Amino acid sequence: MPNELKRDFNPPAPFRSFVTDISMFSVHGQWVYLSPIMDLYSREIVGLSCGTSQGLSLIKAMLDDFKRNMDARGVSLAGSLLHSDMGWQYQHSTYRCALARTGMRQSMSRKGNCLDNAIIEIFFGRLKVELSYGQERKFKTAQELIDALPDMIRWYNQERISKRTGWKTPAEYSAEYESARRMAGALG
Repeated sequence: MPNELKRDFNPPAPFRSFVTDISMFSVHGQWVYLSPIMDLYSREIVGLSCGTSQGLSLIKAMLDDFKRNMDARGVSLAGSLLHSDMGWQYQHSTYRCALARTGMRQSMSRKGNCLDNAIIEIFFGRLKVELSYGQERKFKTAQELIDALPDMIRWYNQERISKRTGWKTPAEYSAEYESARRMAGALG
């Protein structure tokens, strides 16, 4: 699968280029896996799943959540790009067929080149530093962390501002673009 993203981490509009990967957290010797999809325009997490296995069920749940969220926003995914590393899950026919059904193009990092997926890796680092490091002991079980991760992601999307988005949250930045697009359509 080719690298169609080619490190173009700043698309001109939302819902055109997305990235995904899997990160893991340890809770008292149990692993919890987080699989999000990020819109590169706003850096908003627009789909996710968490669980204790990094198998295909994690990826399927992530894609289902992503599709549900995009449908709720009225976003067509046809022609958009979803970039990942070369993990076995992303090479599996189940994943590839699911993307094809949405009309999305698949892009993968080049072998041994983690910089191709840098934006989602930066997100994982920030999430761990800002929301979970130092709090690992507050979760007594893997399920407690799994239950908490969606709230952490909501905080990231709806409350965490960044310089890159003009000191807006990812959700505000995306909504601002959509509002301007609708206004331009109404005027034009």
